[in-house]
Parts: sequence; C-alpha cells; structure tokens
Amino acid sequence: MHSFKVGDILYRSKLLVQHVGVVIGDNAVLHNLPSGIEICSLAKYGEGKDIKVISSKLSGLDKMEFIKKGLESVKEGKKYQLFNFNCEHLISSVNGSKPTSSQVTGAAMGSIIAGIYSLSQGGDKVITAMGLGAIAGLIIINCSRKYDYKIQS
Repeated sequence: MHSFKVGDILYRSKLLVQHVGVVIGDNAVLHNLPSGIEICSLAKYGEGKDIKVISSKLSGLDKMEFIKKGLESVKEGKKYQLFNFNCEHLISSVNGSKPTSSQVTGAAMGSIIAGIYSLSQGGDKVITAMGLGAIAGLIIINCSRKYDYKIQS
C-alpha cells in the first residue's frame, strides 16, 4: 500500500466527473458529498476504483494548519451545492484558496461555447448543443489534469 501524505489530493471516477478528496491524516480522507462533509477511510473513499493522486508539498507547520482547516470544515457543516460548494470547492478552500471547481468551470465554458456556436449556425437545438458542450468541457478538464501517480483502492 502506498504511503499518503497530509494534503495529497485524491481523484476517483464518479460517472462523468472526478470526485475529489484530500488526505487529512493516517488513512483519513476529507471529502464533500450531497449528504455532507465527512472524513472516512481511504477504502471507503475509493470504493474499489482507481485513485489518481496529486502529491502534497506541505511542510510540517502547513500540515498542522491544513488539518485544522479540514476539521473546522467538518464542524461548520456547510451544505453541499453542486455549483457553489461541491467536493472541489471544499478542497480548494481547505488548501487556503478561493473555493473553485475546475469541473464546473469547464462544463460552463463548454456549454456557453457550444450554445453560441449553435446559435451562430441558426441551430434549433441550442439546449442539446449546450448539454453536449458541457460534457465536452468536463471531459477536457479531467483529461488535461496532471496527476503524480495512480493506485487501486
């Protein structure tokens, strides 16, 4: 079994999206679900699927602050919202950044571009084009992300 470090960001497939979690301690993964923010085991997080990892570069004191922010996020109990507070938003906020979701951004941009293109072509299926554009944007974002390594959970 691979040895994970506090702050390692984990991705696993969940239909068309990548579900994101972060290592918060020994065999402890913080992630956000529609049922709420939780800390669970690596096995529970992985659900038997491949896990792609972006390695943490946190130092000792940064790790302690990271763990503190992660535990505070669980206590706060902020509710999951697909477009405003999903798993990516949680992890970026615990990392000290503005809450962001590259997957939401990619889907939105793909949808907008496809919608504009469809309208410019006199399309009568703009909604269909926007839906397909959203899927394409999501796929592009997830295929272009650079991971350090992959493991089987």
